[in-house]
Amino acid sequence: MFISVILPIIIIFSAGFAAQKAFKLHIKSISTMAIYLMFPPLVFRTFYDNPLSLNYLYIFLYTVALTGIFIIIIKGIGLWKNYPDEKQNALILAVGFMNNGNYGIPLVLFAYGAGGLDYIVPIMIFHTVLQITIGVYYAAKGKTSFKSVVRSVGSMPMMHAVYLGILWGALSLPMHESIYGAISLIADAAIPTIMLALGMQLAEIKVKNIEWSTMSLAVFLRLVVSPVIAFLMVWYLPIDLLLRKIMVLAAATPTAAISSMLAIQYDCNPQLVSAITLITTFLSMGTVLIVLLLLG
Repeated sequence: MFISVILPIIIIFSAGFAAQKAFKLHIKSISTMAIYLMFPPLVFRTFYDNPLSLNYLYIFLYTVALTGIFIIIIKGIGLWKNYPDEKQNALILAVGFMNNGNYGIPLVLFAYGAGGLDYIVPIMIFHTVLQITIGVYYAAKGKTSFKSVVRSVGSMPMMHAVYLGILWGALSLPMHESIYGAISLIADAAIPTIMLALGMQLAEIKVKNIEWSTMSLAVFLRLVVSPVIAFLMVWYLPIDLLLRKIMVLAAATPTAAISSMLAIQYDCNPQLVSAITLITTFLSMGTVLIVLLLLG
């Protein structure tokens, strides 16, 4: 399991990490290319190839419920330990939003094959919407309006790809093989690109002046508590066994890289969020392997 799933991820992340250290590449350009040019074909192909089903409803409810549970947990801990609002908001960013894109998609691909992408891509989409609405709200609390945050969802190319994919497939509209082949080629390129981009992003994170007690709490919640909650939420739902496994595995992924970017952009305790992102990503190589072995 380590050699077939975890090792390829380590190798590709390390390549991105080393390239960034050596060449100081422009990460934003690569991330923008992945988000605006590569993710939309991947999303379109997923929804085009798979007709609408109740699975999408369960995936939506799962993503919303999991994030909501962690917001409640962090707020409860914040009241108990008398954390200031900024610290609570930083922990919500670090714990409530897992990395289902750069990390989750390749993880599921290596663990369960191409069929697993049909489930992890919708999870990534719904979770991304939460990140750029609820996540931005907490990162920028008091600095921008929630209405402006919600409007940003409509500008996401991947959201338009969802609508197009669903309509194209539902209406059985014609598509030439060469066009589908081009879409698939770009979609396949998205996965290694986002993996390299995460490695590059990790190379830019600097860890200093960290409250290790807070760090330990966040790491425990993100890597241990999260998959346990997901298991209790989804294991007995009337859905495919593969989807159950992917939901639990997705919950075991580390802090989303976008969380550290939002923390930096809105000055929401960026050192803490960035450090949690870095530490959970490295430690997850071990914890994710344990989750995979337990899932069987």
